[in-house]
Amino acid sequence: MQIPLDYLAVPFVNYTGSIRGRKVGLLMRLNSKWIEYPNLWRIIIGRPSSMKSHPMKAVQLQVE
Repeated sequence: MQIPLDYLAVPFVNYTGSIRGRKVGLLMRLNSKWIEYPNLWRIIIGRPSSMKSHPMKAVQLQVE
């Protein structure tokens, strides 16, 4: 397929980040219980029928 590399990179980063889930967090203040966990969102913007869905599904199957 002749698609931009972004169509593969964006879902890959999102899926691999979601694997970590709530296992890694940032302690926001010393001596407190306030922990922030990452929240990943993704969006791919392209023209209609620019082959966005197929690479996303392929990356999802490879990561799972």
